[in-house]
Amino acid sequence: MDGLFPEEIISYYESGGKADGLLDALEQRLSMLQQQIAEMRLRSHNELDMSLSILKIPETLCCVRKYQGSLVQDKYHASYDFFHECVEKGIALAPKPFFIINERTDYLEGKINSTPYDFHVCIPVLPEQAPEDAVPIPACTALSLLVYGNYNNLNEAHLYLGEQVRKRGLTPAGYIRVIALVAPYVGKEINPDRYCSQLVLPIEEKEGMENI
Repeated sequence: MDGLFPEEIISYYESGGKADGLLDALEQRLSMLQQQIAEMRLRSHNELDMSLSILKIPETLCCVRKYQGSLVQDKYHASYDFFHECVEKGIALAPKPFFIINERTDYLEGKINSTPYDFHVCIPVLPEQAPEDAVPIPACTALSLLVYGNYNNLNEAHLYLGEQVRKRGLTPAGYIRVIALVAPYVGKEINPDRYCSQLVLPIEEKEGMENI
C-alpha cells in the first residue's frame, strides 16, 4: 500500500479491511499535493492563466463566519480579520489555506452583479482540537479552476467557469468556494500579478465528466 503510513496500514487490517479512513487520508494528501503543484506552477507564469479540472474535494472542518459584500476588498478584510481573531483565540489551525464560500449564482448566467451577497469565511482547523462550534464543510466532486494573476481577474475567471458549466452541461451542487493558494497572507513580497486562486464549484457527478 504505497503512500500510507505503517500505522494506517495496521489500522486498515485491524478494521477488517474498511477503507473509508484510508480514503479520507489519501484525499487530504492529494488535496495538499494539488495545492503545492499549483504554487510551483505559479513560478513559471508571468501573466493571467487559468487551468480547469475535475477534483474530489475532501471534507474540511472549519471555523466559519458569515459576512456580506461583493467586492474583493470586502472578502480580503473579512478573511484577514477573522483569521487573526482565530489565531488570537489560540485555535489550532490546520495547515491548509482558508477559503470563502460565496452565495452567488450570477456568473452561472453569464453576468456579474454588484449587489452585495452573503459569503462565509472558512478557516480550517485541526479536527482533534477543534472548537465546539466548528463546522464540517462537506466533501464534494467539483469543477476546479486555478487562476494565476491579480485579484482583479477574478470576475473574468468566474464568468469563464460559468461558461464551462453551461458548455459541459454540468449541474451545480452548492455554492462556489474561492481558495487563496498564493496570497498576501502567505508572504509580504508577493507580486499581485503572481497570486494564485482556486475557484471550486461543487457539481453533481455524471458519467464521462472527468474527461475535461
